[in-house]
Amino acid sequence: MLTRTSRVMRAELIKLFRLRLFYFGLVAIAIASLIIGVGCWVALRQYQFEGNGYSILAITVKIGTQMGTFFIVALGALCFSGEMNQRTMNLMLAHPVRRIEVFIGKTLVLFVAVIMINTAVWAVALVSGWLNVGYGDIVINGYVVLDCPQIARSLALGFVLLMPPLIAFLSIGLFISNVVENAGAAVTVGVLLLLFFELSPLIPGVGRLSIYFPSEQVGTAIDFITKTAGGEVVSLSGVGRLVGSSACYTVVLLVPSAIIFWRRDYAL
Repeated sequence: MLTRTSRVMRAELIKLFRLRLFYFGLVAIAIASLIIGVGCWVALRQYQFEGNGYSILAITVKIGTQMGTFFIVALGALCFSGEMNQRTMNLMLAHPVRRIEVFIGKTLVLFVAVIMINTAVWAVALVSGWLNVGYGDIVINGYVVLDCPQIARSLALGFVLLMPPLIAFLSIGLFISNVVENAGAAVTVGVLLLLFFELSPLIPGVGRLSIYFPSEQVGTAIDFITKTAGGEVVSLSGVGRLVGSSACYTVVLLVPSAIIFWRRDYAL
């Protein structure tokens, strides 16, 4: 099973790296994040706001991650529906490989894609903060509140904390991809669902449930990064809910996705 799954992963990685949409999304997110960083630097210089490279990094990561979630859901939504539209799934299943191996291989490759997207956002944010203002110890009223090693550890933790909710968003896209056969419709449903998550705090009767949505968990991780950039020693009390809620979304959506994929009739 491991051998066949690894072969599926290798084939899916080749397809991913040949997909123009993947490179377009990465470049678009990187350029937008860089523009945001430059805009923050201009605002700091023009209006003489106090700031540092960490604050620019936090703002850039926030906006870049929000853009990245749309791209991640779109990739997930196209994973199976795109194969069905192009009739390539039939050819894949004609080989001596089990459906569960195909599902695991394709899902793991998209996990890699999520890591790459998150890394791209952080790389641009780090460079943006360093070029515009620079990094160093955070000093308030002449006292060193946080030194560089402390900040680096906290920001590394922030990078890790963003992964569970981003994978939860990917799971949403994968579920939609297995339920909606048309690729364009699947992406549309995914985008509308993301907009619902973003606007849910404003919807009467739904706002109190928004704390369990993946977008809220992304917000928790971003708040951790933003407070660290401001020189605060942040409590990790919300980490359990962030990881637990994201894990629930991932499991609850991936299991039925695998079942639907297993039982679907792909006529040759």
